Amino acid sequence: MFKKRYEKKEDKKAIIDIDNFIVTYGEQVLGSRPDLTQTIYKACKGNLKGLDKLFKDQGFGRIHKFVEIAQGYVSDMYELDGKAAEPKVNFIIHQAIAYLGSHAKDLNKWKLA
Repeated sequence: MFKKRYEKKEDKKAIIDIDNFIVTYGEQVLGSRPDLTQTIYKACKGNLKGLDKLFKDQGFGRIHKFVEIAQGYVSDMYELDGKAAEPKVNFIIHQAIAYLGSHAKDLNKWKLA
């Protein structure tokens, strides 16, 4: 029971970190603006590759600022790599997108402060 609660808490921290990385990257590419987080969320909510079109970076932001961070977290936290890690990585990515959408204003306040 304790392990599950600990994992859930650590997952949430990782999800927030992933979102902070992508918002920071988005600010570098798109500039600081009040709707930045919402714009990023809209671009990736249906398909993560929407970030490629938004950032016009041939997938750099999607891969290096989102997917690889999730992969690294899963590898470190759960000691999973490759195919064994894919379900958990996909879960973390899905949760990060959902968190981005439901906490867009909070993430914008953090960046604009």
